Amino acid sequence: MLAFLLLVLTAFMPLAPTSRGPLRVVSVSQTLAKMTDNSAYFEALVATKLESMLDGPGGKPYPNISVFAPTNEAVKRLKTGGMAYLFAKGQERKLSSVLSFSMVSGATQQLALSDGQVLHTTHGGMNLHVVQRGGRTWLTGGTAEPLELKVKPIVCDNGSIYVIDEVLLPLARFAEAPVK
Repeated sequence: MLAFLLLVLTAFMPLAPTSRGPLRVVSVSQTLAKMTDNSAYFEALVATKLESMLDGPGGKPYPNISVFAPTNEAVKRLKTGGMAYLFAKGQERKLSSVLSFSMVSGATQQLALSDGQVLHTTHGGMNLHVVQRGGRTWLTGGTAEPLELKVKPIVCDNGSIYVIDEVLLPLARFAEAPVK
């Protein structure tokens, strides 16, 4: 019983540097950079300089941001489905607009999502909506069909990453909305 109590108490103690050096902060951007199944999404973030939104000023993690990161397969389907122009040189503004629709201000844990909740994207023109039924969670908004969140988010020091199997697309009338 005493061992259990000590375990519980130490779980709530603040972390401090150890003899091996300071604790390493792992941001959403740093985590995405290492995810091989989402490399096409991260490359697009770099091309549009949106990864700096995830890192924040001076490379310090931007506080509280959640990213719905499509898989490489989802990006490939987008490119072959008539949206390849977004990835062409000179189209960074349009691509940035699409990518910003997959980023939400505020870290959201899947268990904290609630039915009817509105997630404010960094897109500035559109939001995502949470729908929950029978223990399952979906996102709606933009042009995509409801997108089920099938896996738990990857928790980072400054937010969360949800791996999704589609690219979230804003409605065409918002495609040129300013990025906040």
